[in-house]
Amino acid sequence: MYLLKGSVDYGNAVVTTQEVYSTMIDEYAFNFIVTYTNDESKAETD
Repeated sequence: MYLLKGSVDYGNAVVTTQEVYSTMIDEYAFNFIVTYTNDESKAETD
């Protein structure tokens, strides 16, 4: 499984982070995208 992680800092104490998980299943690409702004919102998807 591969992970691509990126963040955008808007400069007003708001940082949006996005994680894209990607893998191949048979001949298909499977991707799962998680977007969060703080540890509390990330914990909802963990």
